[in-house]
Amino acid sequence: MNRLACDRRIGHACAMHLPRLRWWYPLPLAVFLRLYDLGGQSYWTDEAITLKVAGWPLSQWIAYFKVDPHPPLYYLLAKLWLMIGSDSECWMRLLSALPAIGTVIVLSWALKRLTDEQTAFIGGLLLAINPLHIWASQDLRGLALCGFWLALAFAGLTRIQTTKQHRGRGLAIAGLVLAFYTHYFSLFIIPMLLFYKDSRKAVIPAVLAFLPWLFFLVQQIGPATSFRTTYASETDLFTAIIWANAGHFPWLLPSWGSDLLFSLMSHGTFLYFFFASFLVLPVIVLALISGKRNAFVLSWYFLPVFLALFGSFYIDVFSTKYTAIYVPFLMLAAAIGLAHIFSRNHFIAGILLFAVILVPGISLLDYYGNPLYRKTPWRECLPELVSELGLNDPILFYSATEAADVRFYLPDDVRTIDIADDFQQAQSMTMEQVRSKIPTDTERIALIDLNSFSYSDVSGHIREILYETRGEPTVDVLQPAMNVSWKIWGPPLKASSAP
Repeated sequence: MNRLACDRRIGHACAMHLPRLRWWYPLPLAVFLRLYDLGGQSYWTDEAITLKVAGWPLSQWIAYFKVDPHPPLYYLLAKLWLMIGSDSECWMRLLSALPAIGTVIVLSWALKRLTDEQTAFIGGLLLAINPLHIWASQDLRGLALCGFWLALAFAGLTRIQTTKQHRGRGLAIAGLVLAFYTHYFSLFIIPMLLFYKDSRKAVIPAVLAFLPWLFFLVQQIGPATSFRTTYASETDLFTAIIWANAGHFPWLLPSWGSDLLFSLMSHGTFLYFFFASFLVLPVIVLALISGKRNAFVLSWYFLPVFLALFGSFYIDVFSTKYTAIYVPFLMLAAAIGLAHIFSRNHFIAGILLFAVILVPGISLLDYYGNPLYRKTPWRECLPELVSELGLNDPILFYSATEAADVRFYLPDDVRTIDIADDFQQAQSMTMEQVRSKIPTDTERIALIDLNSFSYSDVSGHIREILYETRGEPTVDVLQPAMNVSWKIWGPPLKASSAP
């Protein structure tokens, strides 16, 4: 690994052109952006599932983890976090926000050891304002925590690299083991680490420590395919790169470029990639520009993402948002490249730095100010919507597993009906089976239209049945980006009196 160490001469040359910038200067900004409005959004489905599982007794977990396609560590920590606090959005999301802050600290420190203080400042700044990392830090899922464990592993390997000693191996092993038990996407780092002698001595013990969980992992592969109904394509890799510096949500591209991107996507992959590259071109160029000096850092982003995409051609494992755990390493690589340019041309480097900051800065305006990109506001809208129903009027859900976020905010006395127990059962339900679930003796019937794309058959059956008996519904769109709406059908239509 020593032959691939980042060249400290870049940092020293950069230091002659930059003012004295401490590596920790971006940390207050990172803390502010990850804690600001932490509890401002309602839980969405995956977050509510985390909260639901955390409240279960451990005896239920063995059966659950034969189905849920995730390792157990984040759920376990969420359970402990819930026991010492409350189920409020702000408190529970601290379980992601605090590790995300720790990631900025650890990687800035590691970059300082690899290069110099000014380069570490740039890397910390790019990571501090990265929209996708901020999004993960305010989501009650394991992405931010897994990224923190990988950062610890990187710091341990960096210590080996810079000191030519092995005192960082224990930290690297611990970080990798904890990452493997937090999110499966961390496993895609293994082939890259096996390539280097020093890191091989850390990753092999970590893999051995993960072997006991393979019993559950093998059983999860089958059920996991129901969560990924389509395979990835080449455009998914481009989208992953766009989101690395311009996105912060797993549903839409930034508002200022999404319409053009989707239009180009329909006309061909090349046009899509050509325009998309401009959104992240400064980051990619900066990451690649220092060549071999940067190979080890750069491989922590591109190789795992490529392997995840390649694997998705055979197993439905790819989800663009999961690449958030590797985004911090792309920012480090970009910082090294930018320092390399600073050492040669201060003016060009300044323009590139402005461009690298501008793109995520505009995206953050979407994140904090555009309702289209916010999570579904169940907390704010459900009281108003429930007020339109009578005491016996039911709310229909496609399945019990998809309604966890809505139920968290619904009053206990509201009547709810699950058409199916889970996704697998919903896939095989006939029209008559759906009809048997829908009551006919109520004044109104409401439907939470959530994830209708996945439940297209059941959704079609419900709409056909209720249209025949009750006519057209009234519709309230709650989250356009996620196609979430609330539909209410009025009283049953009177029988026709025609002869």
